[in-house]
Amino acid sequence: MTPKRPRHTIDPSRPGTWGGIVTPSYFMEGRAALDEAKKPVLGQMKDAFKTFKKTTGREYNLIETFNLDNSSKTAFVTMGSMCGNIISWMTKNKDV
Repeated sequence: MTPKRPRHTIDPSRPGTWGGIVTPSYFMEGRAALDEAKKPVLGQMKDAFKTFKKTTGREYNLIETFNLDNSSKTAFVTMGSMCGNIISWMTKNKDV
């Protein structure tokens, strides 16, 4: 058997990351770039969401709300995996 050569090695003279590990400033820089890239295609995204709903029955939107009506005392603005955590917490704490 030939020796296995790693695809990625750690080299202090050439720092880098693999996966989702980034500093907060780089993360926000990437999110800002993504936001700018989305602007020209927002209309197409809305059409794609409608087509997806018609095809699958599942609905997605650019902004989604949960339990946000006049009786709500608190609103959380989140993104990504935090959304599921907040919805789970709100379901258990209905007085919020």
